[in-house]
Amino acid sequence: MNKERKPIILRLAILCLLPLLASQSGATVLRKPVSTSVVEYGIYEDRGQQQKFTSPGSAAGTVSRASERIRFVNQTNEIPLKKGVMFGYKWRMQGLVPGKSFNVTYRIKHPPIVNSKGIPMDKSEGMIKVTPNRDFIEMLNAYQLTKDNELVPGTWTITTLLDEEIIAEMSFQVIVQ
Repeated sequence: MNKERKPIILRLAILCLLPLLASQSGATVLRKPVSTSVVEYGIYEDRGQQQKFTSPGSAAGTVSRASERIRFVNQTNEIPLKKGVMFGYKWRMQGLVPGKSFNVTYRIKHPPIVNSKGIPMDKSEGMIKVTPNRDFIEMLNAYQLTKDNELVPGTWTITTLLDEEIIAEMSFQVIVQ
């Protein structure tokens, strides 16, 4: 075989194998086309008990998995600065493979907050493993002002990521009323 043709044939063989290798890795989580949309946004109310988990990447040091009793209250980007207010958005992703797990990362960029250890932070981050039982998921990505040190006015941006790709993002103005 001609030495000049060998590298070309080898490259073609690798290119032909790439789709096969990708389907054997974790890439089977998504079907094509995948679509993500924001279903609703604004202020929410939780009438149930929340489960709290330690989260060193968050300003509060904990994250909560909200109960099933969260209720949408008001569509707005202006959030009153008061303890207990929960704000964010519900998003929906379609085109998933049921039963295949993947990680969703959430980031919240906010004005500087001094955490419980006395360290100023301007973002909170966490991750959740999701295993859809249908070809779509619908989730709420929200923040609740629960501690005095979180009562900081300014722009709060909530971002949802899948494999470091932004799939939903929205900014809220937390204001003194």
